[in-house]
Amino acid sequence: MTDTAYSEIPRGSVARSARIAALPLAFGGRAVAGWGRRLAGADAEQVSASAMERNAEQLFAVLGQLKGAR
Repeated sequence: MTDTAYSEIPRGSVARSARIAALPLAFGGRAVAGWGRRLAGADAEQVSASAMERNAEQLFAVLGQLKGAR
């Protein structure tokens, strides 16, 4: 593992908790943005698929950066 990759791992329980707590906020923000795009006339299925994809990518990234439960 490189020094750069290791330095990106949150070391404290507060940092880990903050990253996990930010997930629902980001998911909610994407839901509101998607709602706005649907009101503007975008295809609902496409907006939903895009939001789910971005949510999954963020979840994978955050969980991949954590060292594990403590």
